[in-house]
Formats: sequence, C-alpha cells, structure tokens
Amino acid sequence: MRSECSIAVKEQLAHHTELLRPGLSFVEYASGVFRLPDPYLPNRYADMAHGCELGVEYPFILYPEDADDGMYDGRFERNMIVCVESYVGVLNGPEGVTLEQPVLITEQGPQTLS
Repeated sequence: MRSECSIAVKEQLAHHTELLRPGLSFVEYASGVFRLPDPYLPNRYADMAHGCELGVEYPFILYPEDADDGMYDGRFERNMIVCVESYVGVLNGPEGVTLEQPVLITEQGPQTLS
C-alpha cells in the first residue's frame, strides 16, 4: 500500500511541474504552490525548484513561507532546465519521501527529462 507521504510528494511534484512555462515569474510560480498538508509543512524541502547547473543552481525558488529569506527575481525562459523537488515527511516522523525531477521548459509545455 502506498503511504500518504508518497502520494503527497508525487502530487506536489506533478503540480509544480505543470506550472512551468516560459515567461512565468519566479514569484508567480511560488504563489501557485501545491499546499502541503499541515503535518508536513514544518519539514518541507528548502526549495520547490532550482536551476540544473554545477554552480549556485539559479534560480532557487523558495516556498512562499520562506520568501523573506531571499527569493530570486526573474522569469522562466524557453529551453531552461530546472529541477522540481519535493520532500514530504512529518518532522521527526518514521518516514519521508523525496523526489527530484529535471524539467525542460518549452513553448508546448514542460517536458520531464527522466
């Protein structure tokens, strides 16, 4: 039987992937976030999405609750590759699930790369 954590992490990842499109601002993306159930919020992953590079991973898209920590200003562009991430687990709980999906942003919609 699939756990509630694995269901929520897949739903969040799918939702965040479907939002991606050229021209969408990082702030607009963050405002359309999949709302995790309350028990999982305190233990959420540090970001919802980040660039797929060797360096700083620009852009680093924070959850709205963390935006005061320094949200990048900018927009997603055509042919940009970003990694969409999720972690779902109760703080100090017995299980947690994390997934990361690289996504190519195209005019026809997001294309997962794995």
